[in-house]
Order: sequence, then C-alpha cells, then structure tokens
Amino acid sequence: MCRMGGLAVDVIGWTVLALYWLLTFVPGTAALCVGWVPPWLRKTVSSPRLSGWADICAGFGGTLAVGPVHRHLGGTPMSAVATTVGFCLFLGAFGLYRRSYRPAPAAASDSPGAAPQRTTAALVPAAADSHQPQAQGDF
Repeated sequence: MCRMGGLAVDVIGWTVLALYWLLTFVPGTAALCVGWVPPWLRKTVSSPRLSGWADICAGFGGTLAVGPVHRHLGGTPMSAVATTVGFCLFLGAFGLYRRSYRPAPAAASDSPGAAPQRTTAALVPAAADSHQPQAQGDF
C-alpha cells in the first residue's frame, strides 16, 4: 500500500498555511485595531473595521476548511463538521467584504442603457388635499 505524506508534505502544508495567515490575519487585525486598509483597497473600502472582520473570518474559515488540522482529525465526523463550519465562515467573509465596499456611483439618467431612477412622488402627500380640513388663521 502506498502512503502519501511525510515531512515534506507537512512542511509545505504549514508553510502555505502560514502565508495564508499572514495575508488574512495581519491586515484583518490592523483594520480592526487602527482602521488600516491596504493601499490597493483604500478607494473601494468604506468600512475598514468590517473589512477587518471579513479578513479574520476568511482566515479562520480557510484554516478550518482546508488546513492541516484535517490530518490530525482523520476520517472522524469532526473533520466533516470542521470543513462545513470552515466553508460557512469563508463564504460569510464574502458577504462582509461586500458590505464593507463603497456603493457604485449612480449612473446619469441621460446615458443610454441607464437604469430608471426611482421617484418618491407617489409617497409624498399632496399639499392641497380636499378631503382634509385646513387650518384657518394664525396660531
């Protein structure tokens, strides 16, 4: 029987995981503590702290989903639970990232193909409604 693994696989796995932690936990902690965002995201992120929570959530999720922790759990049911929880955290991070971004600028109404603008004219009551009594005189 051929057995995969060994020291080289462990070293590569932990090295990749350490780089992943460096890319998720360090910017996430910096965003949570001081509001720092990497320079390439500064124009698009409107909520640095929410982006930091997304980084940390992605870090924990990725670690649980595909990290070397599964080598120690083997084929136990806890391995399936860890994978499911990890993927849920990782996908939840996408939602947090989405909420932390700035909204897209509104398109001009005169451009071709622009979405129709919503109006609130139907929600505003008319100033002179004939069915309501009007106040007479000054108070």
